[in-house]
Amino acid sequence: MEAKAKLKAVWPPIVLAIIATITTLLIISIFFLSRMEFAAEKHMWIDENNSVKQTLRKTTYTQFLLGQAVKQGSPAPLDYLFHKFMDANRNNVKWLNLTPNVYYRLVPNTITTVSAFLVFLLLLFDIIKSTAKPWVKSVQIILLAFVPVVFLFQPFVAYYAAEMRPYALWNCLYFLVLTAILCDFRRRWVLRGLLILLAFSATAALFQMLTLTCAAMIITFINEEKRLKPAFIKTAKDFCAPLLISLFYCFKSGTWHYPYEVHWVDAFFAFFNHHSIIIPMMLLLIIACFARKEARHYVVVPAGYLLLFLITPLIFVSIIIKGYFYSDRLFLYLSLTNAIFLVTVIKCLPVYVRDIESKRLIGLIMIAVLILGASFVSRRKMPEMFMMSYKSAKHVLTNFSNTRIGFDKANPLEVQYWDMDKLIEF
Repeated sequence: MEAKAKLKAVWPPIVLAIIATITTLLIISIFFLSRMEFAAEKHMWIDENNSVKQTLRKTTYTQFLLGQAVKQGSPAPLDYLFHKFMDANRNNVKWLNLTPNVYYRLVPNTITTVSAFLVFLLLLFDIIKSTAKPWVKSVQIILLAFVPVVFLFQPFVAYYAAEMRPYALWNCLYFLVLTAILCDFRRRWVLRGLLILLAFSATAALFQMLTLTCAAMIITFINEEKRLKPAFIKTAKDFCAPLLISLFYCFKSGTWHYPYEVHWVDAFFAFFNHHSIIIPMMLLLIIACFARKEARHYVVVPAGYLLLFLITPLIFVSIIIKGYFYSDRLFLYLSLTNAIFLVTVIKCLPVYVRDIESKRLIGLIMIAVLILGASFVSRRKMPEMFMMSYKSAKHVLTNFSNTRIGFDKANPLEVQYWDMDKLIEF
């Protein structure tokens, strides 16, 4: 009888975990296929063509690692290494019958899709192995099921998942780093490995790591009974190597000479003000985490993200000083706000609800969690974007026998563009 009672208590989170995993796999499959069709219909930008012709084929792997990427804004090599490997093996996969504008964009598409699933798995395993009550785990898993949708179907994330540029890799690694900080790993190698990969992904990752280092240092200092040396050593173990790598590539980055345009300032501050909702959202998380000692170490994520947002004007100034141009995509990380809010709430939740026994209160919490998740996935035309992606994925699957593997909607002008101009020998 006792064994049956234990099984009855344990099975709801396990069943929910299986359902959530299947749902997540369906969602990321829809996203992946829809991004492939989007890539088929979208022309290759001139800098994407130049990236293949002037960077990937004129730079060796060693040169990339040494920060010697030709004609690129960021010398951090990770994205170029992935694309160089794809370019070097293009003749081995001709049987796929993919046009170049689909093939070369498989890297950001795959990275974005896999990252969403990794975030889901990291948090799911962390929830399953926790000592929280089964009903608390169930609530966390329900909320977790919303995270992949909130992350993937943000306009910027979806758009740059189908462009041959390093933004997707950089953004995904930052999200994975934040997730790893929230997960209670006994060994720190997962977090440290992700931080090193982030340092290799973009020179702008320096700002993300500096803000996380500051937040981690402050929280560790408070948790270590205000002893500076232990706090410094503990923080340095995680962030020292990634910071040094990032600084190396920052020193390797050159100066650009784009003509300054006055409207950039207005455009930036309009963009900055649009994202000012980050301040109350992150402050709410900081207060919620800091209020309970058991959740205090989670403060690093919202505090680091808030600091990053607050120094965004300084990042904008540094971009202009370097002679580069302004674009919203340089601040792609601000598209993670809703996803970061959800994953932090998931981790803090057990601390606040663990002592609740009333079935009525538990039911109310379940309803509140569903409303919270639904409120995020229904914002900013996300349902419309999801339905468009679903239709694109369905089109790909129903036309799978097509010579272009379902990409018969690919713009014929683009196919001619490739064949006629021979910009990339494929």
